[in-house]
Amino acid sequence: MTDSEKILAKIEIEDMELYFTDKRLIFISTQRAQSPKYVPIVGGLAGGAVGSVAAEIIFRSRQNKKTEEEKQELRNMSLDEKAKKNKGSFAIPYDDVDEIVLSKARYGGQAHIKAKNVSEHFAFNKEQFSQLAKLLPALPLLKGKYRNQ
Repeated sequence: MTDSEKILAKIEIEDMELYFTDKRLIFISTQRAQSPKYVPIVGGLAGGAVGSVAAEIIFRSRQNKKTEEEKQELRNMSLDEKAKKNKGSFAIPYDDVDEIVLSKARYGGQAHIKAKNVSEHFAFNKEQFSQLAKLLPALPLLKGKYRNQ
């Protein structure tokens, strides 16, 4: 996050956190690589069904602890640090945004964000879509750059 940049809103969608600051949109990927599933098989070979269950419990416990440690580490990072750490993350200054098109659907809605060198679609549940629809008109730097379809 640059000096004096303020977070105005945050919307969490599947595998992504969408931040609206007073200067830009920031997309932080929260997708984690899938963990290998070989530990329970090794446990199963070593101790039958009981060994397999025990290995699975230990494996899941370690993964949960690792996930919590990663979440805590991310909480203490700036947005720029999060974006650099997580592949698939990016930021778009409001000046680079060409258009944001909102499409309402039964389940919530979609946003199609078109910007310099970027064209992304995002799906939102009803609550998230409502939050987004209220937020966009309140951002002066996006005035005239969004529309409902």
